[in-house]
Amino acid sequence: MNDNYKIVWLTDLHIVEGELYSYNPTHQLLKLQSHLINFLDDIHAIVITGDLTNDGSINSYNILSEILSKFTCPVLLSLGNHDCYNNFNIVFNDDYKKKYLDIFDRRLITFDTSNYLKSDDHINELSEILEQAVFEKRKILMFMHHPIVTTGIAPALDKTIFKSEYFEKLILKYANYIEHIFFGHIH
Repeated sequence: MNDNYKIVWLTDLHIVEGELYSYNPTHQLLKLQSHLINFLDDIHAIVITGDLTNDGSINSYNILSEILSKFTCPVLLSLGNHDCYNNFNIVFNDDYKKKYLDIFDRRLITFDTSNYLKSDDHINELSEILEQAVFEKRKILMFMHHPIVTTGIAPALDKTIFKSEYFEKLILKYANYIEHIFFGHIH
């Protein structure tokens, strides 16, 4: 088992052109990017769990794409409720649409919590990725936008995916292999 890996996990970037509530998310991400490039050159992966943009616009995705292109490590993305699938697909190439990445004896999996109920294929794909990781004796790190349990915070933010009996069974089936589950959405 190799525990000498570095993963940067980000969530809810809400990139927009200009400011958002007197705050400039693009400026903040550029500052973080500079820090990561200058001080953490041995990053194995960056994972961003949804709400990549605030408005889902092509311009916002172009801004994000330009920033992410400066990283030399793999970047895994999952979309959130503020994202627009069509615009994301226009801007980002297949390198950013991967569902998982293996680092040493870990499998990093991004799971689309905004769309998973719309397709049995999506949940079946996740099951296959999990099964393959177990077969390869990998520990699993799961990354998603929405929480898997209710949080008790404001009802508008308390959207969970754990209400799905099938998803619950899937997570419990692989519980001994899932090392961590990361989620955003609540900020």
